Amino acid sequence: MILLEIDEVTKTFPAKTGGWLGRNDFHLALDRVSLRIGERECVALVGESGSGKSTLGHLILGLERPDSGAVRFMGQEWHRMTPRERQPFRRWMHAVFQNSSAALNPRMKAGDIVLEPLYNYEKAGKAALRERAGELLETVGLDPASADRYPHQFSGGQQQRLAIARAIAVRPKLIVLDEATSSLDAITQFEILALLKELQRSLNMSYLFITHDIKAACVFADRLLVMHEGRIVDEAFADLAENLSHPASLKLLDAMLITHPSQRARLLDRRD
Repeated sequence: MILLEIDEVTKTFPAKTGGWLGRNDFHLALDRVSLRIGERECVALVGESGSGKSTLGHLILGLERPDSGAVRFMGQEWHRMTPRERQPFRRWMHAVFQNSSAALNPRMKAGDIVLEPLYNYEKAGKAALRERAGELLETVGLDPASADRYPHQFSGGQQQRLAIARAIAVRPKLIVLDEATSSLDAITQFEILALLKELQRSLNMSYLFITHDIKAACVFADRLLVMHEGRIVDEAFADLAENLSHPASLKLLDAMLITHPSQRARLLDRRD
């Protein structure tokens, strides 16, 4: 079953430098982009900075509206709905961003942060909610006793775990991971990706993994989509990344440390 469908979406923004001789110049951020994500699927959207991948993420989350085309979530015309109309469906879509420290309210305790979505969609007593907060923290590898700590008392990796706990609180169907591991060191990144993969299996979720790191995408995702200058220019199953052929894809692969000799040879063969 298709969970998310993007159909021929286009999005422009006013050019930062302004128009020449008073003209209104525009930057084409997305150019007729289409993609589909099924249930329990992890799709990586990979591209360099400025390729349009985060803009697409914002459209999916309802933070921007497309100029043309359609965004459908759970069969709903997401792009046409008002914030009020989207509200009942928002429990099924959440996000984890790159800068978790900025996304977490510094004045809220960890327990209240992870329970924030529950306050909007579920009714429960104080004791039950406190127990649920401890369960969520434990699920993401944090000490349940840390529910009374503030975000600044956690490390960067722990803050990202806290953001993940909040995102899964109401058992969403889709999580948009917008550069969610890019600010972490290699070991912490591996641990967070392993946690996310386990959560996907146990909670039957789908992910849109937005990243510039094609190596992480190959390890984590089921499918790779490569964005370049506002368009999806290449696609492959993650375990067949050597089948990517667009110059933008090859540039991303160049930046990846390919440790398997046969994989290196296949990639080089495609370029000859």
